[in-house]
Amino acid sequence: EESGKWIKTKQDGILLFKNITFALQEVDKEEKKADGEYDHNEENALLSFFPEDEYFVGKKLFHGELNTLCTISERVTDDEGKTTHLKIRIDAQDIETEVENNKQSLSLFQTSVPFIIRICLKTGGKFLIKSRHEIGTNFTESIKAAITSAGYKCNLFKCFNKDKMFDKDTTFEQIYESGKDTIIYAFESMGTPKKWKRFPTTYDYSTWSNSGNSCDGIVFVAQKNVSVCGFVAYAAKDDPEYELKYKLTIDGVVREEGPPRKCTDWEDKFYKSIFFEDSYDVSQNARIQITIWISKCFANSSC
Repeated sequence: EESGKWIKTKQDGILLFKNITFALQEVDKEEKKADGEYDHNEENALLSFFPEDEYFVGKKLFHGELNTLCTISERVTDDEGKTTHLKIRIDAQDIETEVENNKQSLSLFQTSVPFIIRICLKTGGKFLIKSRHEIGTNFTESIKAAITSAGYKCNLFKCFNKDKMFDKDTTFEQIYESGKDTIIYAFESMGTPKKWKRFPTTYDYSTWSNSGNSCDGIVFVAQKNVSVCGFVAYAAKDDPEYELKYKLTIDGVVREEGPPRKCTDWEDKFYKSIFFEDSYDVSQNARIQITIWISKCFANSSC
């Protein structure tokens, strides 16, 4: 029953359907052609319509072209009560569009969303898993299924998105950003992840200026073998955004340099998490140096 769907039919009550596309149209007995008169092709067999229990008001969909979530706001019906259109709100833009009841219009809207898992193994191996999450279901279960499909035990991995470590209650909506790829970092580790901070506390009034001409940095030595995947920078005190570039050096060797990027959406008022393009395995006693430059605008050194 998990792979099927219960659908209310016109004469036979509620029946369980499996392995079909739920864009099928049930024809009244009076309209049915004689056996053998149907052409068995996609155009005649898959007649689009909106099942009442599939496209209900409030249901979330994914717009594949805009890479954003949408919400069904209204069903438009004709005089016979048949659904002819759906009104769908593009959540991030707060605009509404009307979609006709045809296969081409529906193809833009999906009930699942894509996501990417960056797997980092203890052996140093790294690879990507591309998967999909069915909207409205448990997101952590989707992640577990993706990791398991690659042949690994999901309980051996710690999963992150930005500065948040996943737990059983983490939802897709908590980490989703409209128009951006949803990327999960999965580290093979049974240990507790650590976040190093330059200062033990934060201050509302202590500040220093940055123009992009000078840098800030931190150096620490790993007491055990670790994986480094990013860092946390301080937020601007009075501005909603700034530009940042960085350099990661391990034991005197530059491993990654990040070009200027715009940073905004401060976390807990004080912080901004930056993830490297890759993760780096660091041996015990290795020297890790992270250097950053911050400016309102690197193109103008006076700002």
